[in-house]
Amino acid sequence: MSAALEGCRGRTCFCSRVNNCQSVKLACMAFINTLHDYRKRLCDGGAPLDVKGAGWLAAFPEPNRAIQLLQNVSADARLVTASEALEAAADRDPFGYDFLGKAIDTGFRVGSFAAPERFALSVQLARLLVSLKEGSGFDYQIRFDRPTSLKGVNRGEPYPVLYIDTMTHLAAKDIREKERQLLGRHDAPKRDALRSYLEAYCNVVGTEEISLPLSDGATPGDPPESYTKHKEKISEHLEAEKGRGLPGDQIDGDQDENSGEIPEGEGLAPLNTPMS
Repeated sequence: MSAALEGCRGRTCFCSRVNNCQSVKLACMAFINTLHDYRKRLCDGGAPLDVKGAGWLAAFPEPNRAIQLLQNVSADARLVTASEALEAAADRDPFGYDFLGKAIDTGFRVGSFAAPERFALSVQLARLLVSLKEGSGFDYQIRFDRPTSLKGVNRGEPYPVLYIDTMTHLAAKDIREKERQLLGRHDAPKRDALRSYLEAYCNVVGTEEISLPLSDGATPGDPPESYTKHKEKISEHLEAEKGRGLPGDQIDGDQDENSGEIPEGEGLAPLNTPMS
């Protein structure tokens, strides 16, 4: 399985295939730095605008799915759902695909927590980031605010509001910092305490940890408990699709030869352009 990191800035969404913790860390850092740089450009140009963002992880091809949009695709170019061929094609051209699943829905809900002063994180993304050791190069503090219920997420169990500061070049930075002091929220939680809390939260609501190796070539950790079940479901699905003689069934969807790192020069790819 692979995971996709998605994020929103305004009305633009981006996604990237991530196969290890290092790629997740770098994508988050690059996105946050871009928010800061773009805000500076807006400020320097005198534009009365601002930016905000959110990020989340989703595991593919189970329990989330990439769906090929068929309106501009010929019959012989259609790919088998959940196959590695389809996943690789979605990495190359996300404009031609949609992404469905519980983690996708949750991610867009988490986007409601985003604000100019904070980059919102899903529980799964925050959990992976706090698992990184001190000195790993990820120096951002992950902050915690009062959990809030999200419609359709975790059966109404309040969802942790998790975020990273994005107050660089923010005109209201001084106000936001003084508000935190008055509310007693000036200090971010200790990483170990936050890690323990997120583990306990996931155990209660049934959200599995997304397990990725630390870096390219590193030994993968133990897969989540549902991995065997998902793998069996995917194998059965692919065999059924091949048996139907669908276009693209000549591709062995069980092979992972297309699941390597994104080629150098590629990164977060836009899913859609801003609406006017």
